[in-house]
Formats: sequence, C-alpha cells, structure tokens
Amino acid sequence: MEGQGRFVVKSINLTGSVAAGETGSFLSPPVLTRHRPIFVAFWASGSETGSWFSIFLTKSPVPVEMPQPGDPPVIFAMRTQFFGTNVVSIPLAVTDVIEEGTRVALVVNNASTGTITVTMLYLYQEV
Repeated sequence: MEGQGRFVVKSINLTGSVAAGETGSFLSPPVLTRHRPIFVAFWASGSETGSWFSIFLTKSPVPVEMPQPGDPPVIFAMRTQFFGTNVVSIPLAVTDVIEEGTRVALVVNNASTGTITVTMLYLYQEV
C-alpha cells in the first residue's frame, strides 16, 4: 500500500566449536545496509563454571576479543557466564541506527573439559 513503510528483518548466524580451556572468536561478514538491532540469542552444547561469552558490534575485519576504538557503542553481552545448554536470549532496546559495514562478533571462553559447539543468532531491521 502506498504510504506504508517497509519492515525488513534479516538474520546472521555464527556457529563454531571451541576446544576445552580455549577462547574462540567468531566474526560475521559485514552487514551491507544501515540497520537497527532487534534480538540476539546464544547457545552452547555444554559449559562449566567460568565459561563466558561476549557479543558486540565491531568494524574490525578480523576476529577480536573486545570492542575496538571506533566501534559502535553497542554491546549485547560482555563476558557473560553461561551454564548448561540453555538458550540465552537478549531482547534489545537499541534505537541507534548502525552504519553499514559493521560486523557481529562472538567470543566464547570454554572452561569445560571438552570441546563445545556454540551458535549465535542476530536479528536486525534494515532501515
């Protein structure tokens, strides 16, 4: 209908493995449009006390463990501990428009004695 705005939601999924006692860093391709974050979810196949994850936006072209100077000031989780195999969902109240070329970074520290599989889902609205 004429006069109706468009509401396009897209997603990014990052999945990988992190060895016991290691920290894994994962980085999405750049989001090629301006967008507004809507939702983030994280899941791991296991954990032990001391396991944590971080999810944030970055302009870095390589995986990084912390936000870098010049990155958008949007951090969804920073060194957040997780337990078991529960899904951690983070509804967002971000009103900022994020510029194109920004990437989603996932960093996971695995304190368990075995390799774990991790996945992160990021939903965003194109603007």
